[in-house]
Amino acid sequence: MLREAAARGLPVRVAFFTYGDDAGWKYFLFRKHPVLSPGAFRKLGETRHDEAVRACAALGLPDSDLVFLGYPDGGTFEMFTGRWNGSAAARGALTRSRAVPYPDALRPDAPYTGDDALADIRAVIREFRPTRIFVSHPADHHPDHVALWLFTRAALWELGDTVHAEVHPYPVHYRDWPRPDAYSPGEPMAPPPALGAAIAWTLFPLDTAAVRATERALREHRTQFASGAGLLSLVRSTELFGDVPDSAAPSCVRVSGDTLELMCALSQPLAEGTHVTFYVFGQRSGRGFAFMPHLRVRVGRLGVTAWDGETKLRRGTVWVIRERGRIRLFVKLETLGRPERLLFTARASTDDAPHDRTLWRAVAVPR
Repeated sequence: MLREAAARGLPVRVAFFTYGDDAGWKYFLFRKHPVLSPGAFRKLGETRHDEAVRACAALGLPDSDLVFLGYPDGGTFEMFTGRWNGSAAARGALTRSRAVPYPDALRPDAPYTGDDALADIRAVIREFRPTRIFVSHPADHHPDHVALWLFTRAALWELGDTVHAEVHPYPVHYRDWPRPDAYSPGEPMAPPPALGAAIAWTLFPLDTAAVRATERALREHRTQFASGAGLLSLVRSTELFGDVPDSAAPSCVRVSGDTLELMCALSQPLAEGTHVTFYVFGQRSGRGFAFMPHLRVRVGRLGVTAWDGETKLRRGTVWVIRERGRIRLFVKLETLGRPERLLFTARASTDDAPHDRTLWRAVAVPR
């Protein structure tokens, strides 16, 4: 898609959310000796920055079309779910940084908070005013990829009528996908079967020259090939895009009086040690997303615990009803800041290892 846009002379902006500095094991294999210091991992970030510049050049894009934000690789989902409105900045897992450490980033020294990431993404979109946005998919199994979709949705909500852009998410990491897990340049990229018909998929066909250019671009990410050639399974005869359509009144969302109800179907009863976590974020005109509540609700076999960011909510603020095959979550609209729109999902986990999840949804609150 980028190559086609460049060939047609269309204006393009490519925004990189992180510098990829959390790939410690691959960097160890690439360097052929142990890499332990925070400074070394910041050097990895700069190395991957340069790889990205070369990859885009292989597709016909000059570095003037690129912008690097520099938020923490592996830490941006935590920023979205809990680092807002005065919360302490997140810390990079390997760089140990709490702010963007790269002098060539869009905003060096920007704190690792949700407020700052949202402000940067909003600024990039507002300045460029795109008509189409291609972004990582909300069903992706990489938390940074999910976070970028979430921040992008929130930024577009805040921009309101300023930017009118179609959003085209694309998956990269998904369990047991793509198939075959091998270099298959003549095969189309089929959607992950588990996502079913919930998503309207679009296939963008590639000619032979485009397939070869895709492979050349991927091979520029040399640090990522140190542990094997798995990236080459993404070289296909089509590119794949598909979003969960926004819905004004999905069946899993209801409002009764001043209470919002969210329903989560269970594939099986909650086993001992298993819990379901709901993430619920709202948006309302005239109030910045950073200043809205950001709810995380953990439902275990014995009780319910809820947080707004890092603040634990008092008992009874939210409540659940457990029924055969589903959990119904109830939240006062006031607790959510009386939102007009919602971003929400639920995921089942055991010992903090997720093993099932619903698709993230962006919906209008029923009235």
